[in-house]
Amino acid sequence: MLVGDAAHAASPAAGQGASMALEDSVTLARCLRDLAAPRRAFEVYERLRWERVEALVEMSAGLGANRSVSANSFYAHHIEWNNPVQL
Repeated sequence: MLVGDAAHAASPAAGQGASMALEDSVTLARCLRDLAAPRRAFEVYERLRWERVEALVEMSAGLGANRSVSANSFYAHHIEWNNPVQL
């Protein structure tokens, strides 16, 4: 299982490698906790992470190209551990 920088092709300018690895880990743990079949847990994990990861890659590309990027809302992400995974 790859998480963080190993899984997400973001520019180092974003400084989000460790944060994304933690988010990935918590989200995967929630999926494995709440979904009985491991295969389903991994599928749901990928679906849950896709939008945020794509936003990170896009934002980091803007930072790497010295473009103005508003990242405030990106850095304010919160994962609610106690909420069961639902799709």
